[in-house]
Amino acid sequence: MGARATGVVALAWAVTAGVAAPEPPLWPDRFHVMSAQTTPGGKDVVHLFYDWPGGRNLNVITGQALERAGKGTLWDFERQDGLTFYYTPRTRECRTIDMKYGLLPPTWLRDKPAAELVGQGVTVGPFRCNVWTKGESDTPGVPFITYYAEEQTDRPVRWAFYTGQELDIIMYAAGETLPEVEWQLPPYCQGGMGAAPATPAGSSAGQALLDAWHARIAATLDQAAGAR
Repeated sequence: MGARATGVVALAWAVTAGVAAPEPPLWPDRFHVMSAQTTPGGKDVVHLFYDWPGGRNLNVITGQALERAGKGTLWDFERQDGLTFYYTPRTRECRTIDMKYGLLPPTWLRDKPAAELVGQGVTVGPFRCNVWTKGESDTPGVPFITYYAEEQTDRPVRWAFYTGQELDIIMYAAGETLPEVEWQLPPYCQGGMGAAPATPAGSSAGQALLDAWHARIAATLDQAAGAR
């Protein structure tokens, strides 16, 4: 029996037994997650920094496809005013898109129509998860996102999108954010498009911080592998 089927059986048992169903998770106002992302283009490591009070969201992405293209690290900076800036410090290129919508609020899974609980007790790695779906895709019956959260804490565990993109959350830190300097757009990004000789985005201190996070998680994973 598959994980989804097992979760549906557990959910049906809980309803029959009169156990109160959990509510969709709430996000903290600020958090940092490190995830392993699988896309049709390969595998990436993504650092997501969510800052609701600041009206901003930043994804720092390294991966196989970016390296093949000679781009290095991609910074994906989303703002509450709907503007998203994609920039690559190695090539000093920037692209701006007006998405016409702002950030997801911390309540987005509970906002109507609320996320639907489709499974409980689903095992993903070391976690027992509640499984939620929300939104509609272009394919009938296929949700926009399937959201896995640890049963007791609501820690995000996996985000799976209808496109086949999956992010497995390796590290989660509520309240953690970047130094303020890392939220500043580089000079070559102010105009939106093109490249210019300017100081690359991301200070050396900020890059050192990201490197330290990578090293810390790598050490943790090595210890876990050695214990098995």
